[in-house]
Order: sequence, then C-alpha cells, then structure tokens
Amino acid sequence: MTGEPWRVRIGRHWCPVASWAGPWPVDEGWWLDTAGAPAEPDRAARFQVVGVDGRAWLLCWRAPGSWEVEAAYD
Repeated sequence: MTGEPWRVRIGRHWCPVASWAGPWPVDEGWWLDTAGAPAEPDRAARFQVVGVDGRAWLLCWRAPGSWEVEAAYD
C-alpha cells in the first residue's frame, strides 16, 4: 500500500472506508509438506476495513499483488 485506504471494492460496488486496521503480515509456509520438505513460503498481509455503512471486511493481499475478501462482518 502506498497510502490509507479510502474506498474498497466488494464485487462490483465501491464502498467508502470509515476506518481500517493493519497490515498484519501472514507467516505461512514455515511447516513441512507431506514429503518432509519445507513448504514454499507465501507472502501475504491482512487488513480489516470498515465501511461508512458499518459493514466490515477482512482483506488479504497476496504476492505478487492480488486481493481477496477472506471474511465479511455485519
């Protein structure tokens, strides 16, 4: 991110952001795979955003630059 989020797109709709928290780095890939070899590390970060309508979402950014909604809260 290069600045504070001011809107979020959920599906085809944009929602202004009232508040947000994060990022929280995700530490995945530290375990061994089924063959006993180290798993491939995954670079990611999570954010929580709250819209002006009170809805909230947990967003995840994954390298090299994709976003996904992991959870939605009413």
